[in-house]
Formats: sequence, structure tokens, C-alpha cells
Amino acid sequence: MVWLSSESQREACHVGIIGRSQAMRQVQERVERLARSDVTTLVCGETGTGKEIIAQALHRLSARSSGPCVRVNCAGIPDGLVESELFGHVKGAFTGAIQDRLGRFESAHRGTLFLDEIGDVSPAVQVCLLRAVETKCIERVGNHRTRELDVRIIAATNKSLEEEVRAGRFRLDLYYRLHIASIELPPLRRRLEDIPLLVQHFIEQGNRRLPYPIEGIKADAMERLMRHPWPGNVRELRNAIECAFVNAQDEHIRLSDLPPHLHASPSAAMLGSSGPAKCPPPFAFDAPSLRGVLTDNRWHIGHAAACLGVHRTTLWRHMQRLHVTSPRSER
Repeated sequence: MVWLSSESQREACHVGIIGRSQAMRQVQERVERLARSDVTTLVCGETGTGKEIIAQALHRLSARSSGPCVRVNCAGIPDGLVESELFGHVKGAFTGAIQDRLGRFESAHRGTLFLDEIGDVSPAVQVCLLRAVETKCIERVGNHRTRELDVRIIAATNKSLEEEVRAGRFRLDLYYRLHIASIELPPLRRRLEDIPLLVQHFIEQGNRRLPYPIEGIKADAMERLMRHPWPGNVRELRNAIECAFVNAQDEHIRLSDLPPHLHASPSAAMLGSSGPAKCPPPFAFDAPSLRGVLTDNRWHIGHAAACLGVHRTTLWRHMQRLHVTSPRSER
């Protein structure tokens, strides 16, 4: 059975960021340094590497920790609601505006605004964001009074914004405003020595929620985790341990308790890219494999995404790229 001492875990779990590899120690040091300032920060890394955790750590260690930390899923804002969602509106500004409403920027006053998935925003959203990020001033829809805000901005992306700028999909001026400082998160396959620590952390999390505690993980199961390429990174590992909790027959996680895709040899598993973390190419999904996972989950996007250890938005992108559609939509 594989287990780490509590002292080892406490030493490695620094500022809420789990890892004692050299790569993660550098991330921890970078977070501590940037938390002491209000500089706009861009967090880059593949899907599932923990960008939101880094944003939360920056906020928690900063002088703004007593203020709000407001997350905005930039990719999920419809173009028609951009200004209302970000900057708020006054009663009567448009049909359905029955009362004044604070936007996300104003809600983060004297705190931190976390702009997640910034690389996926539409041109309309980029235009709205540029002035607000640059001046920290906003106007509610239906009211021309300018409000000056005290807010620290952190953005995150799993794309290379440099390449997005070159392709004409991202504004150069907005990129310069967001990329004053940056933090690069390594993929899990480049810090395999952190896997035992992460596994123990997820087991302890599960033990706090479930009535049947797990004491540890068998050596052959840990060996398989160490050999897997982890295209979904830490999120995929967390989901694998949660799956093992459900399947475990006793107080130990065994190889047979892990998700089915981990039972295969690493060469048969879906491999991730070995490219730079700031510019991850698409996962090596093929259409038949993706259809198989979706079929096993009855075409429930959320369940299939959790099984693969990716965000549902990422799964949608791969479905579109591979022209994978639900059998219902083909009728």
C-alpha cells in the first residue's frame, strides 16, 4: 500500500497548491511573489491543471483576501448580455430589467475579479473588456455615470494568446493589458512525482464526505496512475480517485477500482500532447473513441466530460472538431 506521512503532505501543500516537484515549487514561489502586488496576472495551462486554484491562492494571500473573489466564465457569456453581465444595468434599461443589478466588475470591488477562459471570448466581449481592464472604470447599462472600481484582475486560459493574436482571434491591445505578469502551470505528465501526494489529498477529501473511509491505495494501482499520460491533468486524476471510491470493496483502492480507461496499458490510452503548457494542442481523441465514451454515458455531456477528466466546454470543442453528434440530432 502507498501512503505518505502527514508531515510530508503538510510540507508539500503550500498556499493551497499541492505539489513538491521543482516545477510546482516554482509556481508556489511565483504565486507568493505576485500576491504581494495588484498587478494584472495571466494564468496559463492546459485544461485541468488547476488555474482556478492559482487564482484563489493569489487572492487569499493578497491584501484583498477579506474582499470578494468573483469568477466570470468568459466563454459562457452570450454576446447580447455582455455589458449587463459584466457591468450591470439600471431598472428599465431594457425589456426585462425590472430592477438595478450589479455586474461582475462591480461585485468584485475591493477584491479580485477572475476572468476564466479568457482565450475563448468573442470579439464583442473583448471590446467590452478592454476599457474596463485598462481603466478600472465601468458604466452600467442605461446609466452613463462612470464608476471607478478598486479591483485586481486575474485571467486564465488554456490557449496560447500569442497564437490567437497572430490568427486575428484575440486583440493585441487586450493581450498586453492582461499579460503584465504570468504564471505557467505544468501539465501533470511533467510532474509525475506529485501524483502520490495528489492521490492522498483526494482520498482525504473523499473520506471527509463519505461514511466508508479509504486507508490507502495498492502499489499496482499507484503504478498504473504513475504511467498514465493524463490528458485531463489533475482534474482527470481527481475524477479517477472519486470513481475508485465508488468501486472500492474495502478500505484500499485496487487497480480494478480505477476507471476502465486506466485498466488498459499506457500505450493504448488516449495520449496528451507533450507541447508547452501555455499552448496545448487538442487531445488525441479520435471520433470512434469519443463516441464510445459518450455512448457509455448515454450522451450526457457532463458525465462524459467527468469521465474523461475535462471541462464540458472542452468536450464540446472536440465533438465539433471531430463532427461527433448525438444520435438524436441526426434523426
